[in-house]
Formats: sequence, C-alpha cells, structure tokens
Amino acid sequence: MTFNPQPAFGPAEPVDAYSRLLDVVIASSPVSQADTLNALRDAITRYQLNGPIQRVTTGEQQLLSQLVNQLQILAVGELLTAGQGGIQ
Repeated sequence: MTFNPQPAFGPAEPVDAYSRLLDVVIASSPVSQADTLNALRDAITRYQLNGPIQRVTTGEQQLLSQLVNQLQILAVGELLTAGQGGIQ
C-alpha cells in the first residue's frame, strides 16, 4: 500500500506563504514578540521610504535558508496531521 499524502487545501497564495513566514519569524525570534513586531514595522517603513534593498548578505541568506527549512518542517507536519485537526 502506498501512502500519498494529500494537502488539506489547494496551493498557497504568495501572500499566505509570506504571512506564514512572518508567523515563523515572530514565533522563533530570540527577543520578545513585541520587539520583533516593532523591527518588522521599521523594516516595512524603510522599504516604503527607500525601496528594496540592493544586496543580501551571506548571513541574511543563511537566516532565510533556516526560515525556509522551518516552513518546510511545518508544512510536512500539517500534511501528516491533515484530517486530525492540524497542529495544535
């Protein structure tokens, strides 16, 4: 018997994926959630005033890679628990 997990929902919209990524950033932040939210708001303000950053550092690339790995782990967990009420 082959086990073929099926997602409980259709493909994620890009905004939903970014929203989930921000949830992971906030939840896994080494500082308080309030401080993380303030930093995110500051980053959004800088983006609105200055436009996108021109260069991504190696450290930032590594951090993004870690966040993507966390999202993949969460996605697998949600697939495995689909139909069982999801992750609690």
